[in-house]
Amino acid sequence: ICMIIWIIMEFYFSAFIVGLTSVILIIISSKNKLDNIHSLSGEENKSAFVIREGNEIEIKAELIVPGDIVVLKPMGEDGQIYIPCDGIILEGFCTVNESDLTGENTLVLKKEIILPKNKNEYFDYLKHKSSFLFQGTKIDSLYSSQNKDELIKMLATDTGFNTYRGNMLKNW
Repeated sequence: ICMIIWIIMEFYFSAFIVGLTSVILIIISSKNKLDNIHSLSGEENKSAFVIREGNEIEIKAELIVPGDIVVLKPMGEDGQIYIPCDGIILEGFCTVNESDLTGENTLVLKKEIILPKNKNEYFDYLKHKSSFLFQGTKIDSLYSSQNKDELIKMLATDTGFNTYRGNMLKNW
């Protein structure tokens, strides 16, 4: 409103300077907020193992796409097990601390999905939530159902800001 009055009163230069300053401050603020959200998502400089065309390869976590088979195993110097995306456990089971999402500091048992015998039955989160892992949660311990070399395999369902945690950050 102030700028409109200045333009009517022919203070063009003042209106231009205030308008330009406002635009610059909005751009800087938006960039800072976006940088903060990316740092909270925790995906930068992380890698993950995926199975593509029958081969296990290591890629940047941000390159995972829905449909990839992700192999979860301890990584890094601290041996932390990082869940890079939302997904369904295909092999193995684990205990997960979901306190970042729920606020409850209790371990939750997650196990491999039991595939339906009826081909007309689809994935239902409420029915299969014990087989669903969320990006950014912490695995306390994990166990393989097949062998010790391949600990847990999960099917990536959502990545980036489409994950449960990503939606929380977007709405923040």
